[in-house]
Amino acid sequence: MANTTAQFIDTHIHVITKSFLEALDNANGDPSGYAIPTWTVESCLEYMDSINEERAILSVTAPGPSIAGSGAEGRKLARTLNDEIADIVTSNSGRMSFFASTPDWNDVQGTLDELDYIFSTQKIAVGVVVMSSYGDRLLGDSLFESIWKKLNDFKAIVFIHPTSVNISPKFIADHLSQPMFDYPYATSRTAADLLMTGRFNQCPDIDIILSHSGGILPYLAERLCAQLYEGDFNYNGTVVTLEDYKRNLNRFYMDLALGASAPQMEALIVFGATDRLLFGSDFPYASNTWSKRNTAELLNFIKTNSNGRLVDAYKLRNNAINLFKKHSISLD
Repeated sequence: MANTTAQFIDTHIHVITKSFLEALDNANGDPSGYAIPTWTVESCLEYMDSINEERAILSVTAPGPSIAGSGAEGRKLARTLNDEIADIVTSNSGRMSFFASTPDWNDVQGTLDELDYIFSTQKIAVGVVVMSSYGDRLLGDSLFESIWKKLNDFKAIVFIHPTSVNISPKFIADHLSQPMFDYPYATSRTAADLLMTGRFNQCPDIDIILSHSGGILPYLAERLCAQLYEGDFNYNGTVVTLEDYKRNLNRFYMDLALGASAPQMEALIVFGATDRLLFGSDFPYASNTWSKRNTAELLNFIKTNSNGRLVDAYKLRNNAINLFKKHSISLD
């Protein structure tokens, strides 16, 4: 039987600071329609202890600093968030790390400047959290090429979190919030965009973590191959081959936040992602009950399913340690 006693390293767990709450309030709430929970250092540590979690890698969730726009206010919010959270993790360095936030990527220069601050000046964050889209642009968009180049120069770990999408009707059944169903699609669309634009191929020194078990990517990745079986794909003069696609598809890491049900776990194993799976809780946006149910599903899969031998708590922990070690970051 697989051992399930290893302590988790949580790569998908959120932090809510005073400045982020104020920005959301100024924008009349989360545009995804999701209710904003409460967060304190104490409640986070209590939650971590309750599920045998050693370290939380905190991040600001969607829409991030974009809630303040793509100008000076967005830049200011990104800097304020990064300084606030740096203070939190510095005071709890044995238990907490963080992915730093960037401004809205449509503010290219502001984003480039913040990346310099994050990696060259502050030097505390273990990577960055970025949203799955900015305005009408997915992450592979040509406008963002210089941002990806700088991330590659810094050999960054990039955590992609889904965000609100502009579709019509915006809400299923009039008021179902987008995180409940649309977010996994948002993650998958931007992952496909990074593959088909060749952007991921141009960044050999970064690693990307996709939220929520990669969304629907494990189910539809082969479908994208159909386009490439017919010939190379050309994006604004950048040629993507079938070999490029398959190689880079197998570089994505995927967290298991709200994505550890047996069907999802089976799909990820068949997908060949066992060395790239990471634990995630989505606390506090996933309630204690919801998040703990997901963790229980994961542990039950490990205990009862024959494929559990391929994924256990030690495997998830070691995957995280090895990923960050690859970028000269120790989580021990």
